Amino acid sequence: GGGNSYDFGARMLDPRIGRWMSPDPLMDLFPSQSPYSTFDNNPIFWIDPNGAAPQSNDKDKEKEKEKEKTKVNVLIGPKDKTWSGNEKTKDTKQKDVDAAMMNFISNAKSESELIVIEATNIDDALVLLKEALGDDKEIENLFIASHGGYKNASFRIGNNGANGSLYHAWSVSNDKKLKKLGESLSDNSNVILMGCHAGSYHNGGDKLVQNLSIALNATVYANQSWGWSPQSNLFYDDTWTNLWGAFDDPYYQAGYSNPAEFPYASRKQAYDNAGKWTKASPVLEKGEAKANLETVNAVYYKANGTIGVSDFDWSETQENKVELKKVKELKD
Repeated sequence: GGGNSYDFGARMLDPRIGRWMSPDPLMDLFPSQSPYSTFDNNPIFWIDPNGAAPQSNDKDKEKEKEKEKTKVNVLIGPKDKTWSGNEKTKDTKQKDVDAAMMNFISNAKSESELIVIEATNIDDALVLLKEALGDDKEIENLFIASHGGYKNASFRIGNNGANGSLYHAWSVSNDKKLKKLGESLSDNSNVILMGCHAGSYHNGGDKLVQNLSIALNATVYANQSWGWSPQSNLFYDDTWTNLWGAFDDPYYQAGYSNPAEFPYASRKQAYDNAGKWTKASPVLEKGEAKANLETVNAVYYKANGTIGVSDFDWSETQENKVELKKVKELKD
């Protein structure tokens, strides 16, 4: 009857019987198929936009395309090549720290592809990432190298000065640019915040890591102590030895900051939690995006390009207990 047929352009379809009302105009190309069959009798896998020839479902094509993407690792650091955020500093020690940190970032090694992005801020990082990833790459592990904050957990994308993009626990949840960054991540990806105290529980670091995990739909790791201490050595290569040689301070070698600069009472949680990281894993509960929190041992970057969690508990070692006792005994 009238109104029961669909016009696909090349021919008409009767949906009541799932058959075309005229033979396939390209039937000579498909000798094994009936010229009246629809979608090769498999409407889940095939589509036929104009009634002339079936083709693979677009969703299947997208899935295949995603499977073909190469997974890479990305480290985002400051474009101004300073760790202090002050290009004009006259402090010789700070210049040495800046140089050592940037040397570490620039020379980070991996058997799998590791892309180093030096950005001013999140906008700059998104542009550079788009250029670096193209259409055939996606991020498996994202390292964000920046300062943190002991009193208020934070991290920056880009420069460590005022022109970098600064994030706290309350600012990451609805940030559209961070969500855009999340679109570059692969399934089951990891994000590692390398800033000090970004995962500590005393300063809101737990909420920062949790909210970021939800925003990016990725597993997020952050240090509960000093982010660059030897017990949190992500890359395990000679670069690390060179980095800490710039400080010439035995306390750094033990995993702590200098107690003369930061007494135990002023950084209690950082000293007590040396070697501990916070991990947030995204989950979906009753349709709502959430993230589970747990404390893990130091995170490290394996040579094959994956993230591991150490089975070595630095906080329980005799070396740690001896050094921590020395720090506590010093007068504030």
